[in-house]
Amino acid sequence: MITNKQLEKNSMLKLALLVFVFSALTLTGCSVNPRAYDDSHSKAYNLAHAGGLIIDIKDTRVPANEIGSITESMQDASWVGLGYLRPQLGLTNWGTAGFNLIGNLLEPDTHGERSSLFAWMPLSEAASEEEALPVFLSHVKDSTTKALEGMGVKVSSIYETDGAFFLRITKDEWSCPVNARLDDSCYVKAHLFKPYTFGIADFIAGAKERAEGEEFEERYTFTSSHKRKFHKLHVVSSEKHKVPENEVYKAISKELPEWTYLYLAPKKVKNQEGELINYPYILNQGKAEFFVIPKD
Repeated sequence: MITNKQLEKNSMLKLALLVFVFSALTLTGCSVNPRAYDDSHSKAYNLAHAGGLIIDIKDTRVPANEIGSITESMQDASWVGLGYLRPQLGLTNWGTAGFNLIGNLLEPDTHGERSSLFAWMPLSEAASEEEALPVFLSHVKDSTTKALEGMGVKVSSIYETDGAFFLRITKDEWSCPVNARLDDSCYVKAHLFKPYTFGIADFIAGAKERAEGEEFEERYTFTSSHKRKFHKLHVVSSEKHKVPENEVYKAISKELPEWTYLYLAPKKVKNQEGELINYPYILNQGKAEFFVIPKD
């Protein structure tokens, strides 16, 4: 039975998609520029919106004299988020979703509730949008494998299809044994979809400097606004495993191309203590950006 809350969330998502398509789609032949940077919001918020994430993407306002200490605490791999951060971000009702091999049917509805990936790949990397998908998938798989092996993890490929891969990871210290059944294993999965061609915003890493009035550089754009067909890279482990998921994501992010971003949703990522991190953040080249701004 569909609840009123689910209907409301679906309506909000449809409205967000209409807004995003209206502001970003270029298939009509109209000249539409990427979104401008909004100085009233955090860098994380601006990046998320550029990447198609709108619903349940919020900044938390904190006292200006505390923002430095708060963001420093959020950089600590063992910190999970305390106090006023949780109710202001609306995280108290956000739970963890189950996972299957593809995961589409079990993902939450809203952008903020699900971890996702977005990127702007240079046109020089591929001859067409169709060719861009396997090229980017290769980037993501190679970066993931290199990062994991650098952490002393054994990586084995379970399968790879058009736009998706599934990697089993084994490491004794993480309680991820070699001979475990698949449903008891630790793994990393990715699912990507064909991009579209669009201009890259000036504040995206790797964007070329533009003179005033100069056209925006076009890129193969992988945004994650779609309800089901959004780009994702997920580290998956159970409560009995000891995988420091936040550190794994950080290591992978360091290896990904500079124009690639990971959005990590609240209560979807475990730290080395096995605790769920309560706040959302974005990773780029291993650096975290947080949805925090000073109070007026």
